[in-house]
Amino acid sequence: MRSSAAQAPAEPSRDASLARRLVRQSEPLASAWRRDHCGDRDPLLALPQLDNLVESLIEELGRSLDNPADLPAAPWGRISGVFRISAAQGATGLCWEFSVLRALLSEAAQDAGADATEVRRLHTFLDAIQHQALALQAYRIEPGSPRPAVAFGGVVVEAA
Repeated sequence: MRSSAAQAPAEPSRDASLARRLVRQSEPLASAWRRDHCGDRDPLLALPQLDNLVESLIEELGRSLDNPADLPAAPWGRISGVFRISAAQGATGLCWEFSVLRALLSEAAQDAGADATEVRRLHTFLDAIQHQALALQAYRIEPGSPRPAVAFGGVVVEAA
């Protein structure tokens, strides 16, 4: 007969629980991001540039956290959805959207009990994704800007 300790499932690591949380709870996290982004404004008037891809972005961050060999910008190439580039909101608006996302995901990491190493890794992925998003925005809006190093996995739409 086996002891009860031998029958108990292995306790998942804290890192794995953060990765799982991002994959499994991407929809409610994306909804929270939309609420944080829009605040009291009409969501139809706020029109976030990341709105149609934020759920996929969160899922891909979780998958990358679960894969120790994944490169920092790899999630950007796997994201599905529509990146709604806005010349009017520009880089400042896009950076603000990423800052709202970073705060939300940092809170999710803390709630999941992620350690400092995992939080740094999450931030490394976010930094790389933000860099690629800004590069794509510049490439599409500013003549002469270089092509981004990593191709975006979704669809790009240029909006006012």
